[in-house]
Amino acid sequence: MGYLFEHGDETIWAPSMRVGRWYVHAVEGLEREIGQPAGVRDNHDDFIYIDRDVLDAFIRAVVSSGLYRHPVGNSLLSGVVVVSLELLRRSGGDIELICAEVGVPIDEIDAVFRGMPQ
Repeated sequence: MGYLFEHGDETIWAPSMRVGRWYVHAVEGLEREIGQPAGVRDNHDDFIYIDRDVLDAFIRAVVSSGLYRHPVGNSLLSGVVVVSLELLRRSGGDIELICAEVGVPIDEIDAVFRGMPQ
């Protein structure tokens, strides 16, 4: 059993329950820390709904925060940012500009998600 991350009526990611839950908890912590919603809504029924525009703004807020620019903060946040960028891409968002701005190669995102079902 896993979490289903959905945008519209399409499942865009179906990680294991533990991975999905960890990602959601990490995002919720970041929402509190930076004071901005992530557009990742958990309905507590194993479905997570992605609001593409809100997620885009959230990613931009995270990567422009002092926490992301701090070496240790960057290490702590980089996995969440990579997953968020992939969810943004799978929901139809354009990630090229954000990736260029923050120095995350799209190849890095592709490598993390290679072979993982959508």
